[in-house]
Amino acid sequence: HYSISTIDYDQNGLLDVAMAHFVPGESDDILPAENPLFRNNNTVRNWSLVKLNPANGSDAFGARITLTAGGSAYIREIASTTSLVSRNSTVAHFGLGSTSSITNIQVRWPSGAVQNYPLPPANQLLVIDEDVAGPVITSHTPANNATAVSPNTSVTLVFDEAPFAVPGKKIFFTKTGDSSPFVSIDVSSGTKTVNQFEFTLPTSLEPLTEYNVTIDAGAFRDRFANPSAAMTAGTWKFQTSDAPAIISRVPAHNATNVSALTTLSFTFNKPITAVGGKFIKLYKSTDLVNAVQSIDAATSAITGSTAVVTLSPKLERSITYQVSIDAGAFVDGTAIGSQGLAASQWSFTTDPGPSYTVLPVHNTINVA
Repeated sequence: HYSISTIDYDQNGLLDVAMAHFVPGESDDILPAENPLFRNNNTVRNWSLVKLNPANGSDAFGARITLTAGGSAYIREIASTTSLVSRNSTVAHFGLGSTSSITNIQVRWPSGAVQNYPLPPANQLLVIDEDVAGPVITSHTPANNATAVSPNTSVTLVFDEAPFAVPGKKIFFTKTGDSSPFVSIDVSSGTKTVNQFEFTLPTSLEPLTEYNVTIDAGAFRDRFANPSAAMTAGTWKFQTSDAPAIISRVPAHNATNVSALTTLSFTFNKPITAVGGKFIKLYKSTDLVNAVQSIDAATSAITGSTAVVTLSPKLERSITYQVSIDAGAFVDGTAIGSQGLAASQWSFTTDPGPSYTVLPVHNTINVA
């Protein structure tokens, strides 16, 4: 007696034939004999092998696989027996002929779940695990309830499986208490690395502000097209750090009788670095259009949180001056730009200089 089963044992796209040869013995016992394996040596064309891994660890008996390619549908069912005392391989084989691409593979699992695998590669073994859940975010940066986050921060999402971004779906950053998003990002703009996406915000967030992050439902999918769930308000929020701000200056605002200075000094609430192309400008109060001096912030002498600017030439006497500083002229360690200072926020008046008494008095006569 003989039985036959098929298997692509060398996984080259051609079905091979295994033959089981047995003879009945006494009391209906089956005695094994030679069991030859016939290798298929035909010319290989396009093909696909599909191995199923059900969630319960079984052999996927009863599963139905529908492969769509070239406008045609091909169906295979995984069976426990296919011949006398034998069965074919549980790895389903599909011959595709001249069709080199696959549109979709749909699996109807024994559990009743239906799963799709769109645009899988052809001419290889595909292993499909029973999976009807979308990718889940397992961690993100900044963390929930994080504080002192740089307004120039990037955002990172880490998933429990390799995700794929769905164009048109978005991540929203909304100030706490506002109804409209402050900024949004299309998820397709991110950079993917294995199970992670990193996003760069198109604009800086505002300093010392709390933001809520929400994500559209279906913004990501896994390789089986299972969509991700939405991230709703309150699930992820963080607060940005404050910007560098001037806390003191020399001379002080509205100071009078200031000596003819050669320097201006101002101190911030945190250590800073100067930014080239941003300016500190000095005006006479009688002309706030034309600066008498314009000094690049990068020429400042910085010690920790204090910047000193050298003036050239010296200031004139008995003049009221006003000073403006460009926003972003200085940055902190996380590249947050400093707040600007308007000319109306820093003014001072120089002293008239020393007075002299000349003796003898002009036109005096009979001077001893």
